[in-house]
Amino acid sequence: MASRPKATAIKHSTSLRVSKQLLMRCDRARQCEEIELAWRKTLSVHGIEKDSRLGYSIGVAYTPTWGERTASIRRGDRTVLQTGVVFHLMAGLWLEDTGITITQSFVVTEDGYEPLTKRARDLIVKD
Repeated sequence: MASRPKATAIKHSTSLRVSKQLLMRCDRARQCEEIELAWRKTLSVHGIEKDSRLGYSIGVAYTPTWGERTASIRRGDRTVLQTGVVFHLMAGLWLEDTGITITQSFVVTEDGYEPLTKRARDLIVKD
């Protein structure tokens, strides 16, 4: 069995890689649920399941809540991404033995997306 730090590092690496792949899919004319489906399918290859939303729209008119009625990157949301819309992507895995959260706020652009932060997504382990 892998040590906890090593197993956590593997899950972090997987989540980070998948997050980057998902951001590349965040272009205008794509539906929110398409991004979430790609996330779920990719994680399942690694034996990981996450059946909850992956992100939500943010901005002056969209104060985040757990039940907002705006675009949400989750199963069943057929909202089409549009240029200028801002999202908070939260590629989080909350598992029995550990939790990993990698987030990125981004704006949908004509050619894809633009991250709103440039911060490194380094692994920080808290016991």
